[in-house]
Amino acid sequence: MSSSTPPIIRSVISVAAGIFIGGIATYGVEALGHVLVPPPAGLDVSDPAAVKAAMRTLPAAHFLPLLFAYLVGPSLGAALAARMAPARARLHAAIVGGFFAVGGAANFMAIPHPQWFVALAMLAFLAAPLIGSRLAGR
Repeated sequence: MSSSTPPIIRSVISVAAGIFIGGIATYGVEALGHVLVPPPAGLDVSDPAAVKAAMRTLPAAHFLPLLFAYLVGPSLGAALAARMAPARARLHAAIVGGFFAVGGAANFMAIPHPQWFVALAMLAFLAAPLIGSRLAGR
């Protein structure tokens, strides 16, 4: 962005870019996780009731790639936002992390997850802005 772009516009663009890239990274890691640890045979992932029922019986191995995605994606998004931010890089990273935390909480309310996973995922969402700021060097 040019230096003539107003700081508020640069702030909005940095947060939007962070959310976008963080979402793509999260999706990519999740997709890789489904290849490495596929869903149980016969599970119709397009059926919300079937997914809710399966969540109670899945072993921890099915949740670990998802947990990794919830750390990596938001961290990369926060890093981008912090790097692009005209000032207050950590605030921009925190906004991106907050967006993912709210999205994760909504997901956990819609689809029940094991409590241990919810706790660790929320910690990952909270750690992401700190990791992202460090990655950005700001």
